[in-house]
Amino acid sequence: DFQLQLSAHMALFKLLDAFATHPVAPILFKVLAFSLIENHHEPIMRQFLARNMQQTLQRQPHIPVGVLLKPLVKQATLYGYNNCDFDFFLTLAKHERLGLRHALLLMQFLGKV
Repeated sequence: DFQLQLSAHMALFKLLDAFATHPVAPILFKVLAFSLIENHHEPIMRQFLARNMQQTLQRQPHIPVGVLLKPLVKQATLYGYNNCDFDFFLTLAKHERLGLRHALLLMQFLGKV
């Protein structure tokens, strides 16, 4: 059920915000990142996840965005992208935990678009 999926994902985002400094935070982030990657074929769910992930990344400056960037770039290269993806890439580009290697990957990808 789609409504149940939305509710479950919203609960995960709330947990991630609440437990940002707790040892379980990386697990929650990886679950949400994996879900974002896996829901590429579901445009409504993907946009919901991308927008919520953007908000979370803006509130949580310590999240390592490199974990998310490489699979997103690979997926966009293989399956395409939409306007929502560019907003998300902008958020990733502005994030303070974006390392040099991942910044170069993002620049290389965006240079080809």
